[in-house]
Amino acid sequence: MAFRSLGRRRLRTGLTVSGIVVGVAMMFMGLVKGLNKKRNQTFIIVTHDPLVVHECTKAYTIRDGQIERELPKEEMDRTTL
Repeated sequence: MAFRSLGRRRLRTGLTVSGIVVGVAMMFMGLVKGLNKKRNQTFIIVTHDPLVVHECTKAYTIRDGQIERELPKEEMDRTTL
């Protein structure tokens, strides 16, 4: 997992969570959530994994490169992307 600072409040990772084991994805999300809470850090995560979506505070659907809509929390909890 490689992180690169993009400025005071930006961080980029080269981690591709597609196809990795659930435990590693949840460890990554724990790290992201911890940094979000401790440092008020915002993360943009692109995923098709409903387990990752479930851990997020906001989620949007994207179609043809455009934001289609924001998913309500109750839909995020039951999503099966």
